[in-house]
Amino acid sequence: MTFELRLGSIVSAICLLIIAGWLIASSLISTLPGFEMTWPVFLFVVGLGMVAFYGTSEADADGLLFTGTILLLLGLYFSLFSFSIGGLTWDRFDGYWPGFPLIVGAACLILYIAKDMQPPSLLIPTYLLGGIGLIAFPITLGIVTRPSIVHVVEFWPLAALLLAIAFFTRSRPEADEA
Repeated sequence: MTFELRLGSIVSAICLLIIAGWLIASSLISTLPGFEMTWPVFLFVVGLGMVAFYGTSEADADGLLFTGTILLLLGLYFSLFSFSIGGLTWDRFDGYWPGFPLIVGAACLILYIAKDMQPPSLLIPTYLLGGIGLIAFPITLGIVTRPSIVHVVEFWPLAALLLAIAFFTRSRPEADEA
């Protein structure tokens, strides 16, 4: 009986061994950061293993890529706050919630690219969630002030009109005449 080793399994096993060693060492040596600071690394490692497994798998496992990408990006995102990179701390996390829709939108985009740009319906959540995140970030961080938001909201009928025009003038595939 032969066992086929997959890159995703090997990467996951090595990363989990490193994490286990780190946790054991942090309990023995007080200067190493403990689990309360390094837990985002677990998300990153599991996501990396899922993405690596997708990359080496011959089966059509889109769920692995989508979920793995979300976990990988969440691990990176939470690491910014956990390790105080760029001065970001958990106390200021409430203004950074738009990162979540951006992460899910990025996962949809990566899945779309990995599937050879098919199906185009994967772009809908990418545009919606990415747009929500990109619009909400400057608002929640105070870059865009309240008066400018009020002016934008006053012109919502113009945006609705442009969307309606774009919807009705889009090209439609020709129906086959038999």
